[in-house]
Amino acid sequence: MKMNNEISILAGSGLETNNVVKAVKESVKKPVKALASYYSQVLGEPVSTVRTAWLLGAQAAFFAAVLPADMSAVVRLALLACAVVCFRRQS
Repeated sequence: MKMNNEISILAGSGLETNNVVKAVKESVKKPVKALASYYSQVLGEPVSTVRTAWLLGAQAAFFAAVLPADMSAVVRLALLACAVVCFRRQS
């Protein structure tokens, strides 16, 4: 009997966890969708959320490589390479 109770409790908590994951996923998608619509207006063509994610990755890598920071030239080159790959993948 005890085992059945524990299984039902675990099954219930799995559903709650699934709902939390869905809520977090939707809250992360919301700003990405807003950026996608902004990029669509700026570029004059439809931009998907996947392409928006690639653009964000490219921008983050570029700024991390260009902005002054205490990092080696190898790391900067790797970040610039990442930015180039992101820009090429999204176009």
